[in-house]
Amino acid sequence: LGLETSHERVRATAMKRLATTKQDGHGAAALQARAWQFMEESEVIVPRLSEALRDGRLDEVSALVDRSQQLTESHLQNTVAETEWLPAEARRVGAIAASAFGAGFGGSCWALVHAADAEMIKERWEAAYRAEFPLRTNAVFFCLNPGPGALRLCGDEASQAC
Repeated sequence: LGLETSHERVRATAMKRLATTKQDGHGAAALQARAWQFMEESEVIVPRLSEALRDGRLDEVSALVDRSQQLTESHLQNTVAETEWLPAEARRVGAIAASAFGAGFGGSCWALVHAADAEMIKERWEAAYRAEFPLRTNAVFFCLNPGPGALRLCGDEASQAC
């Protein structure tokens, strides 16, 4: 039928404009890849991930987070060896999902696990990391429970939702 969603039209327009752009030493292809990743993450992955988490579809959560990590590596190209290795290793030792995050070219990684398995997975993940990267002695591994989801605050009472 030739119907497009609005984000597909925005993506197509952005790609056309970036095809002729060169800024700050970045070629058009690199800018297009980064813009494509941003739009894919924002318009496709994050909304689907939100729904999958809400509905408890953990296999889909795993696949979407894996896709996000893969696009970070292939399109943003702002990872280092450790932040490429850590998510894959977390999945290998039992994490449901794992990904790098931060400002790029370094940063951190997180892993989603069942609470009952958290300490065991953390210990295995850390041991594997220390074996793989023995010179990286300042890495810190820890477990924590997630905080509350997004909510809107109003009035003078910061704890009171609208």
